[in-house]
Amino acid sequence: MNICILAETDKSECRTPLLPLDIENIRKKNKDFNFYYEKSSQRIFKDKSYKSIGCKEYINQKIDLFISIKSLKKKFIKEGCGYLLFSKTIQKQPDNLELLKKILNKQGSLIDYELIKNTNGKKLFLEKELNIDTLKSSAKISRKLSSLLPKIIKSLSEDTIEENFIVKKGYLNYRYIQLMNYLM
Repeated sequence: MNICILAETDKSECRTPLLPLDIENIRKKNKDFNFYYEKSSQRIFKDKSYKSIGCKEYINQKIDLFISIKSLKKKFIKEGCGYLLFSKTIQKQPDNLELLKKILNKQGSLIDYELIKNTNGKKLFLEKELNIDTLKSSAKISRKLSSLLPKIIKSLSEDTIEENFIVKKGYLNYRYIQLMNYLM
């Protein structure tokens, strides 16, 4: 499983979805996970921090899951890939609806942090609690994400995971057909 941490398009966004230390811990438990990073000058952890723990610079390798905080460049929308980010599609923002359509057209999967819930139905990644400061926010996201990542990865092979609103391979679960029509 190849996972790539993307650079943010918003130059004021310094957060990162996974800290180098958390990646090290994930790799100790999951030897099949390979991590890549897109070069970034604004990320709170420098590229060399990722490189020093064995992450490789993304050039054009085959990636199964692209991870970001809030943005995804159109050039990364590839056939059958998974994407994890705060997408805001649920808020019907036109740019993000267009992004969702492009991902679906490429038969990919979208996982929105904002919609991931725990077993009690509480959202795990509330933005208001994450906007404290860049390092604390990144650490909080990374801690939660690193514990969920194996489940998310395993789930990418399923058709749909309701609690995370994942659409896999362009197939729409009947429960989401009305939601998709509403959003698009």
